[in-house]
Amino acid sequence: MKTTSGQKFLSPKGKQVIALTGGIGSGKSFVLKCLAKLGFNTISADDIVHKLLRADGAAYDLVGKIAPEAITKEGIDRNLLGIKVFGNKGLLAELEGILHPLVQEYAEKEISKARWQGNRQSLIYEVPLLFQTNQLAVIKDRYDGVILTLCPPNKQVSRAIARNNMTAAKLSAIIEAQGDYWQYAKLSDWVVYTGATELSTYRQVFGFCDEWIKRNSFGY
Repeated sequence: MKTTSGQKFLSPKGKQVIALTGGIGSGKSFVLKCLAKLGFNTISADDIVHKLLRADGAAYDLVGKIAPEAITKEGIDRNLLGIKVFGNKGLLAELEGILHPLVQEYAEKEISKARWQGNRQSLIYEVPLLFQTNQLAVIKDRYDGVILTLCPPNKQVSRAIARNNMTAAKLSAIIEAQGDYWQYAKLSDWVVYTGATELSTYRQVFGFCDEWIKRNSFGY
């Protein structure tokens, strides 16, 4: 949604489809929670992967063939899977070849629902590597806008290293593969700086939203 001045705002009732992206540890998940609290429908690529890797998921058998040691009755153990593929570029590429098309297929179904199937609630899709794996023309065609999360490198590292099963070597490899997200700020419609407090982050997200949210906000 745009105002008469051309400034773009987020609207939970506008059937918008918005991509949310940013580097590891940059606060994407918290921003997604903020948007859910403000009335947006939200999904994340990570949640989709969790569903795909469950015992009844579409990726369970395929991933199990390349990492049989990660198979459990409940699904694929992602920690064991990560150990198997970390440092093995060929195996990682094979895994991505399985997961990426399935994740995209699932996301496209959700996007289609948001646009065409009577659900007027806007959709926020948290997706990593948005700019790295898509041409800008594709992004503009698929999404009504892009939210980018940014924070200082030291804050990003401290957040990410606190995660379960994260090592300095693994984190360094992930950050190197993701590249410098600051270069994507000019390509994004909204930039959220998450290096301060959670309240500061929430206020930024709230400020990007239209008057409907300001009238009907549940607060923080």
